[in-house]
Amino acid sequence: MPFACVPGEERLWFGFISSLRNLGIGAGAAVSAVTLALFGPDSLYVLIAANAGTFLCAALLFLTWKPARSPAAPDATGPVENSAGPASRGSRQAVLRDGRYLLLVAANLAFVLAQMVPPVLLAVYITGTLHAGEWIPGTLLVINTGAVAVLTPAITRRSARHRPHRAIAGGFLVGAGSFALFAAPLAWQGAPGWAVTAVLVAATVLFTLSEILSSPALNELSVALAPAEANGRHQAAFQLSWSIGGAAAPVVLTTLLSRQPVLPWLLLASLSVLAVPAAHALAPRDQEEALP
Repeated sequence: MPFACVPGEERLWFGFISSLRNLGIGAGAAVSAVTLALFGPDSLYVLIAANAGTFLCAALLFLTWKPARSPAAPDATGPVENSAGPASRGSRQAVLRDGRYLLLVAANLAFVLAQMVPPVLLAVYITGTLHAGEWIPGTLLVINTGAVAVLTPAITRRSARHRPHRAIAGGFLVGAGSFALFAAPLAWQGAPGWAVTAVLVAATVLFTLSEILSSPALNELSVALAPAEANGRHQAAFQLSWSIGGAAAPVVLTTLLSRQPVLPWLLLASLSVLAVPAAHALAPRDQEEALP
């Protein structure tokens, strides 16, 4: 991405990719559901084969693609690392010594755990804990996916007027509010079903806004804070937070839910609040930067 777009427009393109990804998720779910309903379970083999074909097509496109800018180009995104020599460039030790980048990785880990709520926690919480309608988790997922696909480009374009750390901090604050709303029905024993549904919809809207604000800005900083000649190793560390968070979330969130239903929401809200000062610590050191 840093070598495929105009410098300074990374956040807009990351937002566009997020929107496109959610369109793909929605289209894939719709095609799978219709195919399964019309042709039965055996049609899943055809869908898997077709999906494998799309991956092969994507691989061929990458093989034929040549970036307009070389990763070693002088104007490559990211600060230039003053290393002792070529041997230290891109090393694991260089990543571990980069405190600001590790702080970004930690903030992204909190974001990843939050993003695991729809696929991991929502259905179990709504149907098993709140005993609400089984149609609600699917509806909330459609709201989230559709809103991200439709609204991300416009909201990202507006938030791009501000420094990325401000968008990230704002996103985490909104996310903390959404987790408080998700937990709210636990305090309203015997509340009518429509009220619980309305609160969950409101929580999902806030959760979606948090995702739209934070995701492109986090990805932008993952490029901007990485030294130009060590970009690959730093990006690998950033992506590792997705792997760790995705692997840990099912165990952590469901275990906490089984102990006490409010605990996963308390954990996610606390991590979001703690990530706010971390985001502000990622502000550019150059105080004369034009963006507010």
